[in-house]
Amino acid sequence: MDIQRLRDAAQETVGKASNPEWSACLPDHMENALSDFTTLTLVFNTVRLSNASSNTVHEDLLVVELCLRNPKRIDFGPSGGETAQKLYRWTTEAIIPSKSFAKRSQFDTNAGPPLQADEVARARAKALVGLRLLRNLYQIVSISQPQLLVTVVVGLATFTDPDDAWTTPEARKEAVSLLGDCLEISKSIHKGTNGLVTALLREEIRPLFAKSKNTALTQQGRKAINPLPEKFEASEQETDIKPWKYRHVHIASTVEDNWPLIVPPLLTLIDDETTEYKSKGCELLILLLKATHPDFLRRTGLGEVFQDAVMPCLSYLPTLTPEEESLQLLGAAYPTLIALLDVRYPEGGGDCKQRTAFLDRLLRQGVLKGYVHAGEHVRIAEFLVLQIAVLVNLIGISSVKHLKARL
Repeated sequence: MDIQRLRDAAQETVGKASNPEWSACLPDHMENALSDFTTLTLVFNTVRLSNASSNTVHEDLLVVELCLRNPKRIDFGPSGGETAQKLYRWTTEAIIPSKSFAKRSQFDTNAGPPLQADEVARARAKALVGLRLLRNLYQIVSISQPQLLVTVVVGLATFTDPDDAWTTPEARKEAVSLLGDCLEISKSIHKGTNGLVTALLREEIRPLFAKSKNTALTQQGRKAINPLPEKFEASEQETDIKPWKYRHVHIASTVEDNWPLIVPPLLTLIDDETTEYKSKGCELLILLLKATHPDFLRRTGLGEVFQDAVMPCLSYLPTLTPEEESLQLLGAAYPTLIALLDVRYPEGGGDCKQRTAFLDRLLRQGVLKGYVHAGEHVRIAEFLVLQIAVLVNLIGISSVKHLKARL
């Protein structure tokens, strides 16, 4: 194996990563620099994998991806299983987006310099190489250890949202494909995906939100009867309280069994001051509500908690909130509240008065109040008028009582 030639080619590829016409991976003809046969352990030892956060990790990913591109060249070897686990963990850690991708509010004192276009391009290229490396490795050896499966799934799920800055269509395609294979492995290990979901929430998600406690909830994820005022420790920095926001930015993706693991992180996102995280929390809440039975919301008392968490989002209006951010958040908050309405007070159910009262409040305190405060902003006004049409259609004839507010 001509390791120096491979490293020179990898270095050149990294240097041109911001060029969209340049391939993210090493070209096929570089395979002639490889040995006819090798083992996973030899690949691991020859490349001498660097720390996942070092400057040379992109080059290492390129070399290893090429080494594993042809499974027929790889001899598993007696220590192949252990080496494969190391490669899976190292690659997954290497492709996780850096904290530089963290979204900041305009009032954030922890904000660092924004990423430059070439830095984003390099991060995307590195992730694509890593995802293809994981695919190559999977073709040689599957993932049998449950904990390793959770780790890899977290890494893959990071690249499934096309709206994330670090994701490209190619990366998403690779991640979704391999994620499907991981889910099949979970089904064979746990006789379904519930075990994987629970492990993912308990071991990866909950620790990152442990310090961001919502006093409106009990430890069981139900509404607190007499919530205590939120307590802040003067010595704790926000970066320590919210690792999900500042260090593990990718964490921003069996409902009743895992309710205490799902709801607190969700409410923490909605309560954050950054509009992008609030929007993400609202979008995730819609997905949760689709899998929630009205009786369960009623038993836990969380319908009111969700409503109290989302309603303040309607007041994020210009000029205090930039118009673009306001439109993004309003576009997530109003559909979330409508989804909550349909679960709490289903149309045709026995809660007609509560349903109408919910809609009246949404129209009065949301749309009409928002129009008064920000009606001079054309795009905001246009959005709010569209919401009036939606709400009037839901309320029906009794919506005429709101006319006096506009006369």
